[in-house]
Amino acid sequence: MKPAWSIPLYATTLIGVVCCSCIIYDAGVAPKDQQFIVNSHNTLRTLVAQGKLTGQPKAVNMKRLKWDDKLAAAGQKIAATCNYKHQRVRDPRWRTVGQNIGKTTSSALLPLPNWDKFIQSWFNEYKMYNFTNIPVKGTGHYTQIVWATTEYIGCGYTNYRHNATSNYIQFYVCNYGPGGNVPGMAPYKVGISSQCDNLC
Repeated sequence: MKPAWSIPLYATTLIGVVCCSCIIYDAGVAPKDQQFIVNSHNTLRTLVAQGKLTGQPKAVNMKRLKWDDKLAAAGQKIAATCNYKHQRVRDPRWRTVGQNIGKTTSSALLPLPNWDKFIQSWFNEYKMYNFTNIPVKGTGHYTQIVWATTEYIGCGYTNYRHNATSNYIQFYVCNYGPGGNVPGMAPYKVGISSQCDNLC
C-alpha cells in the first residue's frame, strides 16, 4: 500500500506539484545520496571513535549506521509537509527516534540537494561540546550523529516554496533509530575502539 502522501523515497522531479499548501519542485533521496549519507555519518563516527577529533575522547562502542527505509519514509513524510520544524516519529522498534533537520532558503531554484553541507554543519557542533560537562546546549545535532547505540538512519528531502512569489526552501530531515540525546547520558563510552565488524 502506498502512503497517502505518495512521494517516493528516491529522488524525482516534481515541478509545480502543489501539496500541503506549498509548491513542491523536487522530493526524495536518490540511492546515491542514501549511500553518501550513510558513508558520511560512518566516516565521522569513525573519526570520533578513533580519537582523531580534537577535544573529543575515543569511543569503545560506536556502531556503524545502516540505511533504514521506514525511517526514510517517515522523514520524507515530514519533509513533504513543507513545515520546517521537528516532528515526532513513532516506531515500535525503539523507545525513541532521533531527528536532525536543516534548511536552505534561496531566491533561485537550487537544482540539487547538498547533504554534505548539512551533515558537516550538524557535526561541527562538536566544537562547542564538552564531554565532561553534560548537557551542552546547542550540540544536539552533533551528539545524535555520534550517539554510539544508534544503528539506523533514514532521511527525507523536499525542495519547495509556499507560493509563486516566495523563496525556495530545501528541507532536509534525518531520522535515527534508536534515538540518542538521552538526558544526562554521554553519547558514547570512552575507551579504545573495537575491531568488531559492526563497530566503527
